[in-house]
This record gives sequence, C-alpha cells and structure tokens, in this order.
Amino acid sequence: MSDAQPSLPSAPEDFSVLVPPRVVEAPRQPGLAALRDFAALCRSIADDPALPPHLKTACLGQLEKALHHDEGYQALPHGVPPSIMMTAFKLRRESDRWKIPAVYGRRIVQAYKQDFARTRYRDWSELLSYLRFSAGSSAQFTLELLGLDKSLSPSLEALALAHALLARVVSVRDDLARLKRLYLPLKWLEAAGIDTEELSLDGADAAWAKVRDQAIAQVRQLLAQSAPCVPGATSWRLKRAFAWIKADVDVRCDALASVSFPVATAPTSSALRRALSCARTLFARPRARSVRQRM
Repeated sequence: MSDAQPSLPSAPEDFSVLVPPRVVEAPRQPGLAALRDFAALCRSIADDPALPPHLKTACLGQLEKALHHDEGYQALPHGVPPSIMMTAFKLRRESDRWKIPAVYGRRIVQAYKQDFARTRYRDWSELLSYLRFSAGSSAQFTLELLGLDKSLSPSLEALALAHALLARVVSVRDDLARLKRLYLPLKWLEAAGIDTEELSLDGADAAWAKVRDQAIAQVRQLLAQSAPCVPGATSWRLKRAFAWIKADVDVRCDALASVSFPVATAPTSSALRRALSCARTLFARPRARSVRQRM
C-alpha cells in the first residue's frame, strides 16, 4: 500500500477533483486539496490487491479516528503506516478551519470500507446509498468549503452522483477484471436477460446495451436534478465550472451510447460538443412555472 502521496490517482467518486482550483478563493484551496488527498488515499487502500482485508479495515479505521482526535502520537495497529495519518490530520485541520463537520470525511471512509467488502449491489437503491456516502459526501464538503447556500445541496449532490455513476458505467470491464467488483445493480442486468451467476462481459451485446441505456437514463435524470446548481453558484467562474462538469457528463453519455458496451476504454468526445453543451447550460432560461404553481 502506498502512503499518502500526490501521485495517488484521484478517487472516481470525488467531486472536489472536478472543481478547478483557479475558481476557488486562494485561502480555500488547501481545503479542496485536503479532501482530494484524503479520498485518493482511502480509494488506494480499498483497491490495493496486496493488502489483506483486515489491514484495509485497520487503515481506514485509523483514518476515520484521526478525523475526531487531536494530532499527536497514537498507538497504531500493527501494519498501519504512521505516514497515512498526516492526510487525515490535514483534512481535520481544514474542516476545523472552515467549520465543516467531520461527518463528510467519515462517510467517505465508510463508503470505501464497504467498497472492498461488497462486490455486488442488488438494486439502484443500494448503489445510490453507496454513491451518496462517497460522491455525495464529497459534494457536500465542497459546497460548505465554497460557502455556497445550502439550498443548492440537492442539486450539487445530484451533479456529483451523475459524474460518479457515469464513471462506474464506463469502468465496468476494468472493475470486474481488476477488482472483481460490479457496481451496476444486478436487477438491471437481470431485467436485460443477463445471467448474473455466470457473468460474462463478452457476447449478449443487445442485453448489455439495455443495461448501458438504463444507466445512461439514470445519469441524465440526475443531471436534470442538478440544474439549479449552475444559476445558484456565487460567481461567474463557479457557474462556468459547474456548467462544464454538467456538459462533460452529458456529452460523455452521448459518446457511450454510440459504442458497444462494456467498453475497454472510455469513448472520447469532442471539445466543441462539450463547449456547446456548456454554453447551453450557462445561458438556459429558467423553466416557466406551471399554471398550478402560478396560481
């Protein structure tokens, strides 16, 4: 297992990675970096094939404890490297500095504890619960760090969930081959006629296409729910950042819908299409209220 290093790949569910540091006030940027490092470390522990489950539990448990205890010497279980604690202490300091509850970091840890212990999700409700603990908690921390109105919480969380779900749809083949995990709900596969007991990624192209289409429909539903976070952002730069995230997910859905599934590599989409989608999001008129609402 690697200690907390800047070279760790970012966690797919970490919403803070999507927010460009340049759109964040300089004093708040360390808080964003602290969350990124913490989520990346948790993900690296959960995904480490060389680390036995009991050490994964021990490492993640110590990171969780560090969010609630003062810095200083702590007796660590055998096999837990002391260097990983600095990442958790850094997040604790930034959380205290901006008066952000430690619960978000704790939920991220709990999500990754579940990640290596659970390899299948029965239905959308189970997967949604996991995504809310991982991607949703990252979005809530980001919202509080940026000082956004809490009324934007549901829409920002929906944007984070849309991005995380799409990432897991694209990585189905890699997740199964490398981690022996399947994030897409088994009920989606069963409804498409796929044998979940003898699961094969090859063949049954029409059936897998149905699973892909259902996943994309769910991503688009989340994108629709995320609409208020763009006009509700406090600055033009932040509006553009949220609109670009939304546009990127939207265009990547289009690209995924046009290729065979599961994909070996993420399909590419043009920068022009993302730019056009971003512009439509930025300058979209608010939906007119219904007659019942106006009365």
